Amino acid sequence: MQLNEEVEYLQSIYPDVVSVCADSELQLIIVSDSARSRITLDLNQYPDSFECSFVSSVLQFDIQEEIKAQLEGSLSQHVTTLIQLIQSAHDQLSSEQPVVEHTPVKQTKLFKQPVPVRYARCSPEPFFSTIRNKEIKIIRTEPLLISKSVFITVSVQVNSLEEVNEFISFINESKEFHDSTHNMAVWRVKCQNGIEEGYDEDGEKSAGSRMMFLMNKMGVVNRVAICARFWGGVLLGPGRFKIINENVKDNFILCGKELEIQ
Repeated sequence: MQLNEEVEYLQSIYPDVVSVCADSELQLIIVSDSARSRITLDLNQYPDSFECSFVSSVLQFDIQEEIKAQLEGSLSQHVTTLIQLIQSAHDQLSSEQPVVEHTPVKQTKLFKQPVPVRYARCSPEPFFSTIRNKEIKIIRTEPLLISKSVFITVSVQVNSLEEVNEFISFINESKEFHDSTHNMAVWRVKCQNGIEEGYDEDGEKSAGSRMMFLMNKMGVVNRVAICARFWGGVLLGPGRFKIINENVKDNFILCGKELEIQ
């Protein structure tokens, strides 16, 4: 069932936000720790309609009703992708709390080992570089160490396939990434005739389609992301694909308001 697949996908990319009610696999619970609130969505009639209920110790009733109305309005505006609905629900919850400046982004933590010294300089802070005399802002994740393999994802905003290819070449030839085992790229770009999308697995078979699935489900456009893996000599098996996707997702989260969604 397609809906169940979407639910499983949502749980994999939002493990701390989305859970499934034990009594029904069609009932999602969206939690916001910062807002001390949760929304329960009954999806038995989705995408035609859904039932929405609140549990909150801080949000006033009128605010809850406003959030419900905005979620229901998303259906009338033909926003029928489940992930967009979940993102909207969580964003609405979070937006009702004061935003603390410079609050660090919560990233997926799958390890506690120290990252090798050669990667320590790769902080998750954005940095700028120049391609063909044009300055670009590159978003980079903190190095992720899993069983001696290191994963780092970089991404940049693009407006054409030419810019996609230029960025891929720039990363492949850079001092930081030229010796990685795989530089797996994925992109979606709005063009005159729609959206052009694609991926380059760089030898990591089946990684590209999974990265593309993530990018489509999140609705990200006009961006190219490259997940670099530096192999440490230990095979990770199929679990490596989840690690790759989580690292790419973390990068998109770091983009913040600069991330373009459609």
